[in-house]
Amino acid sequence: KMDDHNEQLSEVIKVLTYLQKDIMIPKNIRLKLKKAHFALVEENKNLSLRVDKSIQELDDIAEDPNIPTHTKTQLWDVFSKLECIQQ
Repeated sequence: KMDDHNEQLSEVIKVLTYLQKDIMIPKNIRLKLKKAHFALVEENKNLSLRVDKSIQELDDIAEDPNIPTHTKTQLWDVFSKLECIQQ
Protein backbone atom coordinates (compact mmCIF):
# COMPACT_ATOMS: atom_id res chain seq x y z
CA LYS A 1 0.00 0.00 0.00
CA MET A 2 2.73 2.45 0.97
CA ASP A 3 4.72 1.58 -2.15
CA ASP A 4 1.66 2.34 -4.27
CA HIS A 5 1.32 5.69 -2.55
CA ASN A 6 4.97 6.54 -3.08
CA GLU A 7 4.74 5.57 -6.73
CA GLN A 8 1.61 7.66 -7.27
CA LEU A 9 3.10 10.55 -5.36
CA SER A 10 6.21 10.56 -7.52
CA GLU A 11 4.04 10.41 -10.67
CA VAL A 12 2.02 13.40 -9.43
CA ILE A 13 5.20 15.34 -8.65
CA LYS A 14 6.54 14.52 -12.12
CA VAL A 15 3.40 15.86 -13.79
CA LEU A 16 3.35 18.99 -11.61
CA THR A 17 7.01 19.63 -12.40
CA TYR A 18 6.33 19.22 -16.11
CA LEU A 19 3.29 21.53 -16.02
CA GLN A 20 5.23 24.26 -14.21
CA LYS A 21 7.54 24.44 -17.24
CA ASP A 22 4.74 24.63 -19.81
CA ILE A 23 4.78 28.19 -21.14
CA MET A 24 1.34 27.70 -22.72
CA ILE A 25 -0.07 27.74 -19.19
CA PRO A 26 -0.68 31.24 -17.77
CA LYS A 27 1.86 32.31 -15.16
CA ASN A 28 -0.68 32.63 -12.31
CA ILE A 29 -1.71 29.01 -12.86
CA ARG A 30 1.90 27.82 -12.98
CA LEU A 31 2.45 29.58 -9.65
CA LYS A 32 -0.43 27.63 -8.11
CA LEU A 33 0.97 24.42 -9.58
CA LYS A 34 4.23 25.23 -7.83
CA LYS A 35 2.38 25.74 -4.52
CA ALA A 36 0.61 22.41 -4.97
CA HIS A 37 3.97 20.78 -5.67
CA PHE A 38 5.61 22.35 -2.61
CA ALA A 39 2.68 21.26 -0.44
CA LEU A 40 3.34 17.65 -1.43
CA VAL A 41 7.05 17.67 -0.68
CA GLU A 42 6.84 19.67 2.54
CA GLU A 43 8.89 18.05 5.28
CA ASN A 44 7.57 17.41 8.78
CA LYS A 45 3.94 16.97 7.72
CA ASN A 46 2.13 13.70 7.35
CA LEU A 47 1.10 12.52 3.93
CA SER A 48 -2.64 13.12 4.21
CA LEU A 49 -2.11 16.74 5.29
CA ARG A 50 0.26 17.34 2.38
CA VAL A 51 -2.17 15.76 -0.08
CA ASP A 52 -5.08 17.82 1.34
CA LYS A 53 -3.17 21.06 0.93
CA SER A 54 -2.09 20.16 -2.58
CA ILE A 55 -5.68 19.32 -3.58
CA GLN A 56 -6.85 22.68 -2.21
CA GLU A 57 -4.30 24.50 -4.37
CA LEU A 58 -5.27 22.48 -7.43
CA ASP A 59 -9.00 23.02 -6.84
CA ASP A 60 -8.51 26.73 -7.51
CA ILE A 61 -6.77 25.98 -10.79
CA ALA A 62 -9.37 23.51 -12.05
CA GLU A 63 -12.01 26.24 -12.09
CA ASP A 64 -9.82 28.76 -13.92
CA PRO A 65 -11.27 29.53 -17.38
CA ASN A 66 -7.81 30.32 -18.79
CA ILE A 67 -6.45 26.84 -18.26
CA PRO A 68 -5.63 24.99 -21.50
CA THR A 69 -7.76 21.89 -22.15
CA HIS A 70 -4.78 19.51 -22.24
CA THR A 71 -3.67 20.85 -18.86
CA LYS A 72 -7.12 20.34 -17.40
CA THR A 73 -7.02 16.70 -18.51
CA GLN A 74 -3.64 16.21 -16.83
CA LEU A 75 -4.95 17.87 -13.67
CA TRP A 76 -7.89 15.47 -13.44
CA ASP A 77 -5.40 12.63 -13.61
CA VAL A 78 -3.41 14.25 -10.81
CA PHE A 79 -6.60 14.66 -8.74
CA SER A 80 -7.51 11.02 -9.08
CA LYS A 81 -4.00 9.90 -8.08
CA LEU A 82 -4.05 12.20 -5.05
CA GLU A 83 -7.46 10.90 -4.02
CA CYS A 84 -6.17 7.33 -4.25
CA ILE A 85 -3.29 8.28 -1.96
CA GLN A 86 -5.73 9.79 0.54
CA GLN A 87 -7.73 6.58 0.96
